[in-house]
Amino acid sequence: MNTSLIRATALGFVVLSMSACSLFQSSEDKGGAADTSKADFEKAYQAAEVAYNKAKEADNLWTTTDDELKDAKDAAAKGDMETAIKKADRAKFESEAALAQAESEKDAKPWEF
Repeated sequence: MNTSLIRATALGFVVLSMSACSLFQSSEDKGGAADTSKADFEKAYQAAEVAYNKAKEADNLWTTTDDELKDAKDAAAKGDMETAIKKADRAKFESEAALAQAESEKDAKPWEF
């Protein structure tokens, strides 16, 4: 197996692991209050959209990301900003992971038997 492919794959897993750790911290761990505002949601949603568009440009979207963005908007419309932010953060995480996956697999070749 190509060493650069192994390195890229390892880097991708490190990025995914670090992103997952920060995603699942509680609001208290992040030093913020449990109360969230619409402005907090809009900031999180905008960041998710930026990451989503980058993954879309790389033609490597994950199938669940659209649902996470939709669920975030629905939760915000109902006034559940905590859930809305969690869904937006999840969409951002998935988009960034899709980008890392695309990067790690850009030089992948079909298996040769």
